[in-house]
Amino acid sequence: MSCDRDVDRRWVHEHIDELGAYDGNYIAVVDCRVVIHGTNLSKVVDQVKQQGLSAPFITRIGNGKHIDVYEITGGVEVLSA
Repeated sequence: MSCDRDVDRRWVHEHIDELGAYDGNYIAVVDCRVVIHGTNLSKVVDQVKQQGLSAPFITRIGNGKHIDVYEITGGVEVLSA
């Protein structure tokens, strides 16, 4: 399956109940699956770059919802909070 960031975002919304194990974590989603997670955004971003992932959907999970959206360009930019 090949997903884009909008599809990945929708996937997170649709599966938020299943993502409760990641509460308090930043997650990177590619092709509708969590590929990297952790409590430190910088470390998650470093792992994304090390693995050569392009344009993952990155968000923070908390209280049963995703609460921030990040994009990696040259650095990390908060798209919404």
